[in-house]
Amino acid sequence: MQNIHDMHYKELFSNPLLVQQLCEGFLPKVIHESLDFSTLENRSGYYITPAMKELYQDVVWEVNFRHGEETVPLYLCLLLEFQSEPNWKMPHRMLHYVASFYQSLIKTKGLNLRTEKLPPVLPVVLYNGKERWKVATRMKNIIAPVPKTLRVFQPQLSYFLIDEQRLTQEAFEQAPKPLGNMLSLNHIENAESYIVLWEALKKKVKSHPEFQLLEDTIDHWLSYTLHLRNPEIKLRDIQAIDKETIMWTFKSEIERISNERAEAAAREAAREGYLTAQKEHEQKLIAATKSLLKRGMNFDDIADVLGITQAEVAKYTAD
Repeated sequence: MQNIHDMHYKELFSNPLLVQQLCEGFLPKVIHESLDFSTLENRSGYYITPAMKELYQDVVWEVNFRHGEETVPLYLCLLLEFQSEPNWKMPHRMLHYVASFYQSLIKTKGLNLRTEKLPPVLPVVLYNGKERWKVATRMKNIIAPVPKTLRVFQPQLSYFLIDEQRLTQEAFEQAPKPLGNMLSLNHIENAESYIVLWEALKKKVKSHPEFQLLEDTIDHWLSYTLHLRNPEIKLRDIQAIDKETIMWTFKSEIERISNERAEAAAREAAREGYLTAQKEHEQKLIAATKSLLKRGMNFDDIADVLGITQAEVAKYTAD
C-alpha cells in the first residue's frame, strides 16, 4: 500500500524539471554533464517485483547519455526507500530489480538480443530514514572473497545512494531551485526559517513561467512537510496554510517532541529503578545465603528457605 512518503516523492520525481535538478544537484558531475535533459521521457512502469512492492516505489526515466561523439539511451531507475532503517539486502534487491526491468523492456519493446543490445541503466536509491545508511552499494561487497579466476563470473552491479538525512544545509542551498528548497523544508528546525523558504518558493512560482507548471506539486509538498510535523494538517489542503498555521504547527511539534522525551525519560527512570531494586534484592539474597551457610545449613535447605535454586545458592556463595 502506497504511503504518504511514496506518494509525494513519486509526484516530485514524476516531473522532468525536478528530475533534472535531482541529477544536477546530487549525481556526480561527470554523469549529469553527459545527460541531455531535453530528451527526458518518463518510462515508469511495473518493474517492482512482488518481493519489493511493500518496501519501495520506483520512478524510471529515459534520457540520452553523451559519450564522446556517441549518444546512447540511458535508463535512470530511481528507487524510493522510506523504511525506518537501511535494508541490508539492497544490493541483491537492486540486482533483482534491474533484471526485472530488463525482462520487461525485452518484452514491451520486442528486443531481439541476437542483433540488439540492452540499454545501460543508472540505479539510484533515495533514502530518507533516520539511521545512517551503512549498506554496501556494490553487489561484489556482499559476496564472499573469491580467487581472481572466479571474479569474472560473479554478478556485478552498483547503485548510487542519496542519503537525504545526511545531506547538509549547504548541499540543499547549492542544489538547483526549487528542488533544493523543497527538500530543505523537511529539515528546517524552526518556524521562522520555514516561513522564509516557503515565501521564497511561492515567489519563485509566480515569477518563473517554468515553475508555474510546478505550482500544484510545490503546494502538495508544502502541505506534506507540515503534515509530517502535525497530522492535523490535512494533505493537499494548501488553502488553509498561512504563517499562523506554520507557527502553530512548529509549536505543536516542539510540544510533541518535548512530551515524547519526557515519556522516554520516565520509562528510563522506571527501568533504572527496577534494575536498582533487583540489584538490592540480589544483594540481600547473597547476604542471607552466606549467613545461612555459616550456620551449617546445606544447599538444599538454604534453597528451600530463601525460595531460590541450588544453582543460585552456589552462585551467591562462590566468593
